[in-house]
Amino acid sequence: MDINTLRMAATGVDPAFKTMVWNLSQNADRDTMGKLGLCQCLTPTGLPYVTSRGGPLVGEELLLLQGIPADDLILTRETERDLKDLAGNAMSTTVVGAAVLSALLECYSAIRTEGEPNYPKGEHHVAALVPRPIDKDTEGVVIERKHAQYLSSSLELGPLFSEPISALLSDAHNSVRLCLSESPTDFGTDIVECTLCGHTSSVACATPARKYEEHEFAAFTRPRVDPGAYRCRLLEALPMIVRLKNLSVDETDASDGISARLWQKWCAAVNAVPHQGAFRYRSLTRADVWTASYRTPVGNSRLELRLGGTVAQWLLFVDVPEGGGEALCNALKHPVARLVLGKNAKSLTTGSNWEICLPTTRSFQIHITGQGTLVDTYQAKLGLVGKWENTKRHSQLSIEVEGDDGDEPPDIAGKYTALGKCGTACSSLHKRDGEESTPLWFFLESGRCTMAKDDQFIFSTSKHRTSYGDYREAIATVHVGYRPDAKEGTQSYALTVHGTWVTRKTASLVSLASQYPSTISTPASSIDVTVSHAECWRSVPEIVSIKVPISTHEKIWKQVDAVGDSWCEVNLTKSKSIFESLAYFVSRVRVPPTVSDWLPVAASDGVALEAGGVCAPSPPSVVWRPATERGRLVYTPQEDVQEAGRYEHALKARPVPIKVQLRQTGECGELRVGCNAVSLVYRAQGNLSRSSFASVCMQAQGKKDRRDTGFEWRIVEHENMKISPAQFPPLTFTSNREDEESMQPPSFKKYPLRKEQLRSLRWMLRQEATDSPFVEEEVSEVLVPALGWRAEGRVKRPVLVRGGIVADEVGYGKTAIT
Repeated sequence: MDINTLRMAATGVDPAFKTMVWNLSQNADRDTMGKLGLCQCLTPTGLPYVTSRGGPLVGEELLLLQGIPADDLILTRETERDLKDLAGNAMSTTVVGAAVLSALLECYSAIRTEGEPNYPKGEHHVAALVPRPIDKDTEGVVIERKHAQYLSSSLELGPLFSEPISALLSDAHNSVRLCLSESPTDFGTDIVECTLCGHTSSVACATPARKYEEHEFAAFTRPRVDPGAYRCRLLEALPMIVRLKNLSVDETDASDGISARLWQKWCAAVNAVPHQGAFRYRSLTRADVWTASYRTPVGNSRLELRLGGTVAQWLLFVDVPEGGGEALCNALKHPVARLVLGKNAKSLTTGSNWEICLPTTRSFQIHITGQGTLVDTYQAKLGLVGKWENTKRHSQLSIEVEGDDGDEPPDIAGKYTALGKCGTACSSLHKRDGEESTPLWFFLESGRCTMAKDDQFIFSTSKHRTSYGDYREAIATVHVGYRPDAKEGTQSYALTVHGTWVTRKTASLVSLASQYPSTISTPASSIDVTVSHAECWRSVPEIVSIKVPISTHEKIWKQVDAVGDSWCEVNLTKSKSIFESLAYFVSRVRVPPTVSDWLPVAASDGVALEAGGVCAPSPPSVVWRPATERGRLVYTPQEDVQEAGRYEHALKARPVPIKVQLRQTGECGELRVGCNAVSLVYRAQGNLSRSSFASVCMQAQGKKDRRDTGFEWRIVEHENMKISPAQFPPLTFTSNREDEESMQPPSFKKYPLRKEQLRSLRWMLRQEATDSPFVEEEVSEVLVPALGWRAEGRVKRPVLVRGGIVADEVGYGKTAIT
């Protein structure tokens, strides 16, 4: 890694900001770096390291790089090494090509165009080559309402409450993610902040071993808000469906600096947005700011609400039409419209000062003068010799901008101080002096896969490391030829400002919740699940059902319509894009209170609840086989190969605990969710040993039968898992100082036991003579991240446990009393 880093630095590249895959299993004298944006040949013993991530590729990523659909694999007990071996044993291109052509010729009838069936409805069709996100139900499990009484109510798709922007913005600023180690709904308490650049990190991540950044950290003092609670609050304040009205561009309003062809294409792309339908809520992400994303059902244009720092704003991104060309692609990388919400705004849609960013390019002259002391360059700090040895650069820069008559330059002039210890590509970060509330930064913006000669220095109000697909607003960019150096005097370069913001006071953002009346049905009473025969798992209770008006042009409903008029199944292993399309109403669904507490699974008279069969297949038998290891005879466990194969297949064929179905009836879409409680509790029971010594002891005394085992299930919000450990008291060791002493054993007359030994002896005798059962518990859980739910099945059974642990300290005489 060090050698590759030095090799890249000699060419002016900081590999931590470029996406490359290095094979660390090879010697340094071989080509281990590969190419920008490309992955080298994957082998089972390779160590592929992603430079921009600072970590290796995991098993599922390796499978995807080899063209193996990891999302279609139902993984059970495969380890990371197994996945790596699977991905590394790749075939050559000629073999793969022949196999693909043979498969296409043989199974072409199973391939259909996107959203369209390749077979007439109702006719038999060839099974899909790979599992589809939406397909016909082949499991034979029916969601029914016979288990409880149900109550229907309206589902509100508009804001559930109105709160001033100032309150939402303040709490958003105090709940953003301050370190990559923080989960989406949790925050760390050991956060530190750099006094120079404001970078935040956890204490564990603040001092990396390789010291590629050396911030001057101090304790973080700003109060923090629980991100999980803020997420729920922001979701309730968001409108789920919005439309951007009166935002259009007249082709006759062309500005200087725009080619006629680009202007025509750009206007067509922007004016097509209203015809793509209303914007529907898709996702809410937490990073350095909170971002709520909306998309149109057709065309895939994107509307984002960003909350963080001191700014709350809406940004409109337009999808590049097919055949748009490179110039249009570059113009549409930036937002085409924005609305900055004032702190006094009463809701998230209040405001009429929309602005459109015209795709202009304005040029200025920037004059950069080096000042201050001379410090080492990035290459010199790494220890490079040759032309880089002892190279210097100025610690301060004085920047002035020269504008043309009538064209005001951007406000970027001033004195900038280099912060060489605070990161960014090639340690290039500079901060304008005197800026505290909203700092202005000057640094090298390194593209993920661009050559070093194409990277430019930019001025921006943000300096964070951008993720893939993230957008950073640059105020201006300097010519690619500029790099900090030790030259005296003033150097002049071309300065480019992309885009001109023009106000559109007629534009507005409105909520369309009233035009989408929706209903939700949930159980009004406790759900009764009774096992009356061996295949009761085929009937599952309905947990929630929703009806919403839809657009038949949406991709997801085209897929539903292609399946047929009956309910179709949502494959939860491939459902991320499906639930993102439905998030505008699914995100408003909460777990019904009637299923959030433990509910019993009862059995009819004469029916025994015993795990096995389809829901909980029996594991393969284990045989202990002799083997020689280092000259010694040892016995190693080995599963029966044939039984293990059948067991793996049976595990993957188990009924899904959470069943989600979709149906389209005219212009109405329906979604319903069921929970297979019987399958859940059978899974939990299957994890218990069939005949443990403790359970055999209970049966031998006639104190236990199958009816003593309790079966329960429930569904809870998955976010509640983070507070579950706090409900358990801390582990403490109880003292027997106040216990009664046992009688002195007859064999200890010469050396009688001490008082503390007699107390422990009495406790041991009492434990070995007890008849009180210990309740053994096993829980099987299934997560549904798209819904934020966690389904749990619990089994309790009494077992007889005699004995315990004598935890007396060293020297208390435990050996004598045992």
